[in-house]
Amino acid sequence: MMNENSQLQLLRNLINNQTMKYVTVVGKSMLPILIPNEKVYISPYNINIDLSIGKIIIFFKDNKLIIHRIIKVGKEYVITKGDNSPCDDGIIFKNMILAVADYRKVNLIDRLNLFIYYLKKHKLKKAFSIITYGKYNICDRHSCNWKRD
Repeated sequence: MMNENSQLQLLRNLINNQTMKYVTVVGKSMLPILIPNEKVYISPYNINIDLSIGKIIIFFKDNKLIIHRIIKVGKEYVITKGDNSPCDDGIIFKNMILAVADYRKVNLIDRLNLFIYYLKKHKLKKAFSIITYGKYNICDRHSCNWKRD
């Protein structure tokens, strides 16, 4: 079995060689911006990329590939948090960052199913946020750069 450093290097090579062009969202930590099964297209991270608050990054921590939003930027690190998570991820050193989110491919069927699920649970605010945020670019809630499946 590969150790964490080997896995990190393999992922970094796949992203840098453009073999891995997107990641598929698995969990619900980034609801309502990202929902399970949506594809997020990525660009390899390098030191010339501006890491600012609000940017979504992909990093490897605790043997997991994580996609979360930056909430604080330090000189050698960032702190990230899922939009739907109660706690931050702690310090993420810049050498742990693999990629930056460019855009997502909105899966309208999955968004509609999640909308219906929340309606049935009488969670109207959450249901409408799934539809509302579905039309926005993941990095800027005020733009409409999105692509449909």
